[in-house]
Order: sequence, then structure tokens, then C-alpha cells
Amino acid sequence: MKRRALVLVLAMIVVVPCFGGGDPEFHAVVKAIEAQYGVHHMRIPFLGFATFCLKIAQVPGASELKIAVFDDLPRADGMSIESFQESVESSLGGAWKPLVRVRSNDDNQLTLIYANPSDKEVRALIICLQTDNATVVQAKVKASQIRKWIEKPDEITHETD
Repeated sequence: MKRRALVLVLAMIVVVPCFGGGDPEFHAVVKAIEAQYGVHHMRIPFLGFATFCLKIAQVPGASELKIAVFDDLPRADGMSIESFQESVESSLGGAWKPLVRVRSNDDNQLTLIYANPSDKEVRALIICLQTDNATVVQAKVKASQIRKWIEKPDEITHETD
């Protein structure tokens, strides 16, 4: 019985931090896509474990990764890219700054990249909307590591702060 309790506690320690409950903007963007297109994001098996491994592996500066994937989006009848972009930006709020906006009028594709910088870290949010699928990725990187990459772009550093 004690062994089961220990296994349960260890499983909670590994899994619970990976759900990222403290990121309302990521979840708001995912919910905006779900509401606008009437679909739910796919469950990616072992994503929580992969996030945990990212922390353990000590990838330089990286501390978080969140992914939401949407397949089989309905055709955009009456739904415009502009309304999608507006719903994303209203979900994010003013702390997120747009970095890249790429739009293809021919096939209704959109890529948006936003950043939310602070003194200690930079959160990046990447949203790719294609004809029949969408992907939302959020990553958190230490600001000190970004400065190292900018100062020495040709070197791959494995140092951590």
C-alpha cells in the first residue's frame, strides 16, 4: 500500500507541473480557436512527460513548452483571417507584442508570432493556421540565454544560469 502511495505521489510530481495552469493566455488562444472553428485540440500523448524531460535535460535557457494541435478544421466559409487574428490578439492582451505576421491570401494561411518579454524570461507564442489545421506553440526561454545567443550566434552554448 505504501508503494502505491509513493508511486502516486511521484506521478503527481512529474505530471502536474506539465499542465501549465498558470498560463491563461495560451489557454485563451486555444479556446478562441476551438470556439471559432467548433473543434477541440488533439490530445498529444506524453507531451507532459516531454516537457518534464525538457526541464531535466537542461536545454540552455528553455524552461517550458506547450503545444496544441488542431486537425480537420472546417472550411473558412464566412470566417476571415482578420477575425481570427483579432480574436487571438484580444485573447492575449497588451503584454504580448507582435513580432511576425505572415499571411497568404491564396490559400488562407496565417502565421503569427508574439513575444512577452520580462527581465528574466521571454515567452514566445507561435500560431500557424493553415487550410485544414492549426498549431499553437508556446515556449519560455531565459532572457540571459537569449543575450548569449545574440552576442555569440555561431556558438552553441550548453551553459545554464
